[in-house]
Amino acid sequence: LADVFYRKVWLSSGARDKAPDVSSNEFDYGAVVVGLRQSRLIFPETGVTTITGLIGQSWYGGEELARWADVAARQVVRLAEDRSLTFGSYGLGVTLRNVWSDSATVDEFATALRADRRFTRIGPIVPSVRIRLEDRDFRKFTATAGGRDDQLMTLEATAILPDVTFYGFVPQGSVRLRRTWSTVDIYDRNASSFSLTAISRC
Repeated sequence: LADVFYRKVWLSSGARDKAPDVSSNEFDYGAVVVGLRQSRLIFPETGVTTITGLIGQSWYGGEELARWADVAARQVVRLAEDRSLTFGSYGLGVTLRNVWSDSATVDEFATALRADRRFTRIGPIVPSVRIRLEDRDFRKFTATAGGRDDQLMTLEATAILPDVTFYGFVPQGSVRLRRTWSTVDIYDRNASSFSLTAISRC
């Protein structure tokens, strides 16, 4: 597995006038992630077990920001053949992530539990839902007494339109809602997003 991400920032003329000594390069962000994924029938009567290991490095403003290691395990729970059309399929996942950084708001150890369910086709769409519960311990955060610990809950609903194809790709729409509870009040937040992507039919 490999992933490369880069975000380039350009300052507006108004921003340059207010901060003439600041370069837009100071806000650029990049990250590189590499890893391995192995899928096996460890429990044939249950379904496929998938283990993924990732390492990554990020940069901000041309300086190293953080590096991390991420290990995830996912177990598919397969139902009996005569019930699969009614109940769809389920997935369970556990993730451990350790991030090393000089920044107290980036350095963290996180654990997460994920459960998802993919339904059989309903009309023109194939829907799925996912819930993710995560705990993030910011070990270097000493700005407040007791440090900082965040709990996050993410709900996501996705719909695929398998009959709408374009060069071998089909559209997928997702709605995501996230709630963060933090021991530091300024990090309490609600977030929502909508995305539309194209995925391969393979």
